[in-house]
Amino acid sequence: MKTASLNLKSSSMRFYTDHLENHIFPELGTRPISEISRKDCRTLIAKCREKGLRIGTVRGILRTISTVLSQAVEDDLLPANPALQMRKHLKRGDEPESQPDPFTRDEAAHLLAVTKEHYPKLYIRCSCVGYGQG
Repeated sequence: MKTASLNLKSSSMRFYTDHLENHIFPELGTRPISEISRKDCRTLIAKCREKGLRIGTVRGILRTISTVLSQAVEDDLLPANPALQMRKHLKRGDEPESQPDPFTRDEAAHLLAVTKEHYPKLYIRCSCVGYGQG
């Protein structure tokens, strides 16, 4: 983390530190980094899911451990990053599908009116959809 802190913004450091302290260290303990396996990474993901963490949070935790392990590979502590290509282990099938949230007619009309007034060069007439004014 000391090496990473030289190249990262403070918000990124907080992101990594939070994930390390709250999720990764409690699961992996103080084991040497050279002993971390793919099974350990899968177990970490499963434990995070058991805690009820959102899929986006678990992705961030996976990204954190993968970043740390990539550095370990660069430092010749590991032959390969065991956290790579773990996304298939993130989903359980119980995540709600994202639903599109389109503009209502009133919202679309308002957006077009504001665009026409403040950004006339970007304004596109949408009379074919019934939103525009001609």
